Amino acid sequence: MKKKLNNHIKNQDYVKVYITDEDESSITHFEGIVFEQTDELILMSDSTDFFYDGLVIFRKKDVSEIKHTDNERFLRHIMKEEGLIESTLKNREAVKFSLGTLQNTLTQLKKLGNAIIIECEYGDDSTFQIGPVNEVTDTYVKLDYFNARGEYDLKPTSSKLDEITHIKIDSPYANLFHKYSSKVD
Repeated sequence: MKKKLNNHIKNQDYVKVYITDEDESSITHFEGIVFEQTDELILMSDSTDFFYDGLVIFRKKDVSEIKHTDNERFLRHIMKEEGLIESTLKNREAVKFSLGTLQNTLTQLKKLGNAIIIECEYGDDSTFQIGPVNEVTDTYVKLDYFNARGEYDLKPTSSKLDEITHIKIDSPYANLFHKYSSKVD
């Protein structure tokens, strides 16, 4: 997979990546351009209806398939002609962090102060958390969680690192909620 991903990174290919759990049940998929990989993680843009929907980080071991067919090539062609590839690359450059371990990456995101989205979709219990990173340890991350009314919880919300399915960064959804949320001191 490493060599295949390196080619996609080098060529700035548009791909679809499918995520499954330990039982090989489909969880989700992402479409976009792969930017970086480590031995454990992948960082790529996430596109919805051709448009940039943030960056996403997920574990390599959860990838069941990477598609780069004529369909994805045509989608990339449209995006390139519309200037959307260039804007996606600029969006990535604007978010100043590099992919490392999950703990290291979350620590970098904490310093940025932006709201992120963490989803844990393994097993029967799914969780969705949104907010800026408050604390990172070797086993968990805490977010200053805010709800759909823009109200922050009194205490940070915690997720175990090994239960995280994916992390979204720089998504318009999280950015706008964060902009209009009010933190009570």
